[in-house]
Amino acid sequence: LNSNIKNLDLSSNSLTGPIDYSWCYIDVNFFGNTLLNGALPTCMNCYPDFKTKLGTSFSNLNDKCTSIIPNLRVDTASKKLSLFGRDIGFSGFSTKPFSTTVSIGSASWVADVTNELFTYTGYSTLPGLLYFTFSTNPTQTFTLSTTLTPPVINSFSITPASYNLQLLGSYYSYNTSLVLITIDEKVCPVSSSVFDQINCIIPSSLNIEKTNVITRVCVNSLCTQITINLKGSGTIKACSPLCTSPQYCLSTTGACVCPDGYQGAGCDIPFKSCLNDCNGGLKGVCNNVTGVCTCSDPFNISPDYNLYIGKNCDIANHYISSVEPTTQLGGIVTLGGWFGSINQNITIMIGSNQCMILSEKDISPTEIKCSIPPGTGKHSINMTQNNLAWVGNNLYTYLPIVVKCPNDCNGNGECIDGICFCNNEYIGTSCDIKINNNSNNNNNNNNTNNNNNNNSNEIPKTNNNVNTSTGSIEINNEQDQYTVEIISIIELDIAGTNVREYPLDKKWLFSNKTNSIYQFTQYLKDQNINCIISYQIEEVLSNKNFSFAGINFMVPMGGLKLSLSIKNYSFLSSLNTLQVLISSSIGENENVGKNKCNNQTTVIESDQNKEEEFQTMASITIFKNEKVLIGRFINRAIVDNEKTTLISTSLKEKTNNSIIVSINLPHSRNYLLDPDFSLLVKSNFIQTCNENKKNWLVPVAVVLPTIGAATIGLGAFFLVKK
Repeated sequence: LNSNIKNLDLSSNSLTGPIDYSWCYIDVNFFGNTLLNGALPTCMNCYPDFKTKLGTSFSNLNDKCTSIIPNLRVDTASKKLSLFGRDIGFSGFSTKPFSTTVSIGSASWVADVTNELFTYTGYSTLPGLLYFTFSTNPTQTFTLSTTLTPPVINSFSITPASYNLQLLGSYYSYNTSLVLITIDEKVCPVSSSVFDQINCIIPSSLNIEKTNVITRVCVNSLCTQITINLKGSGTIKACSPLCTSPQYCLSTTGACVCPDGYQGAGCDIPFKSCLNDCNGGLKGVCNNVTGVCTCSDPFNISPDYNLYIGKNCDIANHYISSVEPTTQLGGIVTLGGWFGSINQNITIMIGSNQCMILSEKDISPTEIKCSIPPGTGKHSINMTQNNLAWVGNNLYTYLPIVVKCPNDCNGNGECIDGICFCNNEYIGTSCDIKINNNSNNNNNNNNTNNNNNNNSNEIPKTNNNVNTSTGSIEINNEQDQYTVEIISIIELDIAGTNVREYPLDKKWLFSNKTNSIYQFTQYLKDQNINCIISYQIEEVLSNKNFSFAGINFMVPMGGLKLSLSIKNYSFLSSLNTLQVLISSSIGENENVGKNKCNNQTTVIESDQNKEEEFQTMASITIFKNEKVLIGRFINRAIVDNEKTTLISTSLKEKTNNSIIVSINLPHSRNYLLDPDFSLLVKSNFIQTCNENKKNWLVPVAVVLPTIGAATIGLGAFFLVKK
């Protein structure tokens, strides 16, 4: 037919023969004509309206409709949609040729070219995908994209017998003429294509054993590149951003691959190597953009700062974590820490004295031995090597030739290695506090003492409570309630400034309890740290001897021994140090009756000595109601490689009812600490003082002497019980 004809009425005529496909592009009325025959064009055979009007004389009325090829174009400026393609319907029937499953506005589709082009102007909403349902029998639904999106490929499969490649994904086309697939730069002819599936025939000239073959899939000039194995199937990992030539996307990893010598998203950045690959790649990572090494921790221990520095990451970023000092007579000092294997121009100063390294054999990557002259007191250590300086403030302490105990234990105990082992009736780091032998949990109801008022003096029982929800310790005796908590870890810089703090209180995770030992754990995890803190509390059921870091000590029955382990702590700088804060406080249990017979004033003391004096053990004491809580801190810690080092304990904060002690630790990765706490009742404790009895009156005879005679007078005095 002439292409200029738009409408044609052939109803009620005697035309015979087949209908040509050119009649599909005009609105033609065949109604009433039953003489036409042959094969009905697919544009008419797809729609039931034609079949019912034209009769049954056509040879292909039972054929399935497979010829509809829809395409969609969007003009966002004019808000106009164009549905075009093949066999998309006529407009002259009562039944619309298609409909959308989602409303896009109040306008209607208009047939600009019958069976070939419909337009919709003035859409109000437009989803990313539109679903067109055509009025075929049965109906057919097509998915069309409203955006220009490159094809998405999710998986591929190959049928070796037929060389058929099937790609599953989305944003393909129903029009095979718009689809182009190349495998290793050879065209794979497309046999079928719908929105989510494409099939093509692999050229027989390709090696079927080849892997990671570059394959490009283009739909309407929008292309996606993948790699496939020509023998098998698999999922496709997309590269983001999309790879552009000359790079390609390796679909097994989803990463773009650049040709040799180039890198970057666009493969436009030259690839630069580092000197010796950053010492073999063991101590750093090469920045291939600049060609400069970024040094790192080869043991994956301290990711916040580098154990190595230098262009080749071969210089140790050294530090000292442990010190085995000499006595005041001087001698060999053992320093533990990290020193590396290159130690050029090494100098170690302890205070104003140089610690001389006598032999190269005295230097290893983790230990140095040097000789120091006699001296006293505390001193900083300044170590320089490879033109890099490190300072540890007050890290070295000369040990006394004879380690004395505070006040020589006041004559109430035996001094061993600077620690007082007190006689049974005394406690304290200097055995200066006299206690009742029946204090703590050894409560003997048959034991009584007479005070000046001849009152019964039963010793109240101490109850320890480990709170498994918070990790705190509550020590209760009558109305008095003592609380002990590990509250935080603080990292300090070389100037003593707080650079970061991790609160620990009320964050402990209870692990288990074995006999009288409680286990807690806490994890410090963020972008800069991955540290494990373990916390153990042991209830001492009878007087028990312990040994820690070479120091022997005894914890009395009813006491609590703590162990704190810090593993894999990562510092911001090799010059930084650590503090652990422990809080002790006194309060009242409102649910217990109050004993008002004893001194109710709270007195908190700390026996930290002067900076220049050596102290094996420090302590805090809290007095109230003739009871005393003693917390002891051994001034030693076990650090990296099971080395023992001296540490210090200092008073951080003190109020009327609480005290915070800081345990000051050197720079290291791992620590183990071992404090203990005990609550005991002093010897002058009064259990009852008859405070509920009435005041009473006692007549007293007073003798008044006179000359030559004696006169007896009767006076009345009130003796009031306090």
